[in-house]
Amino acid sequence: MRTPPTLFRVELTAPTGETWMWGPEDAQQRVHGSALDFCLRVTHRRPLTATDLTATGPQAQRWLEIARVFL
Repeated sequence: MRTPPTLFRVELTAPTGETWMWGPEDAQQRVHGSALDFCLRVTHRRPLTATDLTATGPQAQRWLEIARVFL
């Protein structure tokens, strides 16, 4: 398991339009987009370039490239 060296802020838009947020508000590493695209990305069912996800900061970008859920 890889743990990022700094804290992240993740903001996802739920199917209902509600925003789900995790992490400190002042985090410089950020990920945001739709919850659906996030789920499709971390299960490797969709490439990052085919999602609406955006990353702010190099660590956030790298994390989106390698994130994976194992069941």
